[in-house]
Amino acid sequence: MLTAQRLRELLNYDPETGIFTWRVAKSRRVHVGERAGWDRGKGWRVVEIDYRLYPEHTVAWLWMTGDWCPQQLDHRNRVRDDNRWSNLRLATKAQQQENKSLGKNNTSGAKGVTWVPYGTSWRWRAQIERGVNGKRKTHYLGFFEDFVAAVAAREAAELAMFSHSALLS
Repeated sequence: MLTAQRLRELLNYDPETGIFTWRVAKSRRVHVGERAGWDRGKGWRVVEIDYRLYPEHTVAWLWMTGDWCPQQLDHRNRVRDDNRWSNLRLATKAQQQENKSLGKNNTSGAKGVTWVPYGTSWRWRAQIERGVNGKRKTHYLGFFEDFVAAVAAREAAELAMFSHSALLS
């Protein structure tokens, strides 16, 4: 298993930018000072060290703390390739779910706010989901004529109920 000592022999890490660069030339394709790793898909970066692939954010944790991460890591700003030290934090699976980005089917542009029929007209409905005992529970926050009011209700609920919201960062 990769150790912090071995990692620091091979790579430099800049906590301000989150970028790893090579300290040694491992092959003809790898040059000293060149950025290490690549995008593995869907924004996640990986780096290959001693013939094993490691997620770049976990390698950043190892570099900074000297130990492997005891649980999952979360990107505060939800940007998967932003591995700046200030952007990484420990999180449970439930806390990571709290900090999810907008779903691809979202049409309102705000999490938990949808345009729905209400009686004979339409209103904005605000809601929030939270994991309770391993199950998802939906909390309905109300119907609003004004989109801004619906978003404000959702954000207030997020601040009150979530421990790892992007709003808390």
